[in-house]
Amino acid sequence: MPALAQRRAALIDQLAYLGDEVEALRQIVKVVPEPLLSGRPLPDDHSIKELYGWIAQQDADVHRPRLERLLAEDTPRVDAVDQAAMLARRNWNAVSIDAILTAVQDERARFVQFVAAIPEAEWTRTLDLEATRYDVYAYLYAVIQANTADLRMLGYRLHESLSEARR
Repeated sequence: MPALAQRRAALIDQLAYLGDEVEALRQIVKVVPEPLLSGRPLPDDHSIKELYGWIAQQDADVHRPRLERLLAEDTPRVDAVDQAAMLARRNWNAVSIDAILTAVQDERARFVQFVAAIPEAEWTRTLDLEATRYDVYAYLYAVIQANTADLRMLGYRLHESLSEARR
């Protein structure tokens, strides 16, 4: 398998794996009391529910539309998203954690399916995000890095919440 084909496969596998991580945490999340799932440790922090919702919202409303533009336009330019503004459009704290986790998995599955269907020749097309130019490979790598950071933060928050719940 040529190097770029291996890279494409690895990126798609990693995107899917991060969706699987949500399922792995489902049992842990279920034992966290609701006030800790929807509470904010500090006023500017997001709740656990909002952090999970953010992952789903990005797949549906940011990442896929950006890649659709990349495929449809010659070097599209996209702006960074305002996380707080996007989250304000949805009240993730009013949604059950099971529904949020299902949304994360469903949106990720749709995103992975979309990415896997991008023809090989299109993976070198580019889009500009602020001052950086990304091809599909680089963009997906950035998505994976951001997801990893989000899931790490969620892991810390879940650990803190479980410690708090045991007190």
